[in-house]
Amino acid sequence: MKSLGKYIKENWGAPFVIVFIILLIIAAVQLSLGAIDEAYNTVVYSFYALIVAIVLQIASHVKIEIVKEGEEEPKVVKEPIPPLWTKWDRRKKILAISLASLVVLSAGAGLYFFYPKVQSTLFNENYPPLTVNLSFKNALKEPDGSVVLVFGLSLTGGKPPFKFVATWSDGFVQNGTDGVFSRTIVNSILPSYVNATVISSDGQKVTITVQMPKP
Repeated sequence: MKSLGKYIKENWGAPFVIVFIILLIIAAVQLSLGAIDEAYNTVVYSFYALIVAIVLQIASHVKIEIVKEGEEEPKVVKEPIPPLWTKWDRRKKILAISLASLVVLSAGAGLYFFYPKVQSTLFNENYPPLTVNLSFKNALKEPDGSVVLVFGLSLTGGKPPFKFVATWSDGFVQNGTDGVFSRTIVNSILPSYVNATVISSDGQKVTITVQMPKP
């Protein structure tokens, strides 16, 4: 623990590099679960962490060099010339490793961030623009006084499979895979509209607003 604390004390950007890596892992998990918007936001936050890490890492090494310049030079002792790699002191090794790690992580993050867009542009040109239309909607009053709200969507274009999200005016959110949604409202104010969002596998996203009828 002491060595870890000393390393972080000498390398101010290390905690933010760790945060950057963790956020990228979270984004990858979100993307695999189909949460495209959430994954995008997580990647944006990870880049903020990376920028802070780079700035702090540079600042920490600048401080180390200033402190070293103020120290008295040790007496020169003649020793056998060691191999080239042993001439680097510990701080230079840490600096080299840190910079190399940041370059690799930055390149990986850049590929992760831009590859879906490049892939969509280069490999999905045959998929036409996604369009979403309302197929039907209804509000059915049941004998027990409850109301069933139902609507369906029709699609053209885009790459299947599709993800459907319905956000009702009362804040209730539904997810689906077939574009048909229904709700049963009991002794409550009926939501007046719903925002229906469709996301295709090639990254296209369309949202329409459906005004719900009264029973």
